[in-house]
Amino acid sequence: MQKIIWINGTFGSGKTTLATQLKADIKKSFLFDPETIGGILSTIIPKNFQTGNFQDLPSWRFLTYHVLATLNKFYKGTIIVPMTLCNKDYYEEIIGKMIHQTIPVEHYILIASTETIENRLKKREREEQSDETFARQMMADCVKALSHDIPGIKIETDTLTTTDISKFILNHQVKTKRV
Repeated sequence: MQKIIWINGTFGSGKTTLATQLKADIKKSFLFDPETIGGILSTIIPKNFQTGNFQDLPSWRFLTYHVLATLNKFYKGTIIVPMTLCNKDYYEEIIGKMIHQTIPVEHYILIASTETIENRLKKREREEQSDETFARQMMADCVKALSHDIPGIKIETDTLTTTDISKFILNHQVKTKRV
């Protein structure tokens, strides 16, 4: 079945881990990470046009939408997109536009407590030796936006395993398909 599964959530909510699990659970699936587009644009767009968040670049939103629309047209399977999208206008430019264009997209929002997210970010810093300053700076705004402003199917992940969440999404797809 041809569709897009967008996994949203604040940084540290488990999007990438879930996307990897879904890719293993869905036979014909492809993992598309729009962060790659952001990385490319960050190297080719003049610094004075950048804010420190590649999502603020209109070209990122334009390219993300068009790459997904093209993949959806030609890829005969499920496209899995793990990407934090907390700005309501940016949501409308990408996911809202796909819905309006009748591109089949299921939008899931992973919700977790601030304590859980903070623990996951600390773990990621230790394991990957990464700096999660940007993630922490964005956390409060993302939690608020994803809880109230951005529409989608919300999944509270504090006590669920990645396998549990994957099963929920797969079962939801079956229910959606039958309706």
